[in-house]
Amino acid sequence: MDAFVIGISSKLDETVAVAMNRAGHVLATLKGKSCSHVTLGRNMARRRAVEMVDDLMASFGGDRDHCQCLLVGAAGIDSPKTKEVVTECFCAAHMLCPVICLNDGNVALHTTTQGVGMVAVAGKGSIVVGRNPEGLMVRCGGYPITIHGDEGSAQWIALEAMHWASRWLDGSASNSALISAMDQYFSGLDIEKMTECARALRRRPVDTAIAQLVIDCARDGDEAAAHILQKGAGELFEVAHICANQLGFGQEDAFLCGVWGDVFLQSECYLDEYRRLFGHGYPHAQIMLPNKEDAEGCACMAIAWLNGEVPYMAQLQ
Repeated sequence: MDAFVIGISSKLDETVAVAMNRAGHVLATLKGKSCSHVTLGRNMARRRAVEMVDDLMASFGGDRDHCQCLLVGAAGIDSPKTKEVVTECFCAAHMLCPVICLNDGNVALHTTTQGVGMVAVAGKGSIVVGRNPEGLMVRCGGYPITIHGDEGSAQWIALEAMHWASRWLDGSASNSALISAMDQYFSGLDIEKMTECARALRRRPVDTAIAQLVIDCARDGDEAAAHILQKGAGELFEVAHICANQLGFGQEDAFLCGVWGDVFLQSECYLDEYRRLFGHGYPHAQIMLPNKEDAEGCACMAIAWLNGEVPYMAQLQ
């Protein structure tokens, strides 16, 4: 059997694993439930991680002797301590090769810019990660929505939609397609349901399906929904602007800025506004769209590391 690597995208709500040979050809792909310690706790996350690796290798007849690297891009790696927790979960699969666990923003940075430039991630959460030619690494954002973090993310968009709905309930916002979609989502939108939902957010994240309602309504021409998405893109651009300043990227510099995540990929309105803002602030920068799925990006980064092309790996969370 040829040597291969495994790339795993570990999100709060799902896990995707890819096995890839050293030539970059995908051998197998597997989608499964979340392996995140953030949502499951350590013990269940460990069990799910082991099952995921075992099931992936069984799907193409792979064995541990021929796996040269397992690289995980995970949501929730925000410190050396959380990196240790995620690594512990995937090391429980008893791999014989190096197991590397990184914040998913770092994988996105490598996938879109090959590790020099910036990337703005807007999925369920958001973060901006960058590295300049001198090797300085910067991370901005990525903090919980409860302290007004995750700017421009699906969670942020969903909360903005709920805020707009609360204004409609008070009579201070006009009716629109977005309000109709929210009314259908709540099976009848009223103050009691809105208040109950708001209280529940103390125990669990907002349902990001609401963000998809906003994206769909904006695509159909709803002005309120488009305003929320444009505002979200502006919030994330402000985080990216801070990151660019810390990296020393100026208005006259040419550099790469990747965009990553479902919000960018599903909303033309959001992407167009982010591009407009970034083009105005950094006219010589180039916006880079992803050309790989998350788990494939992890596998390709593992191959690049084995080839000596990621000398800064030790810097990454």
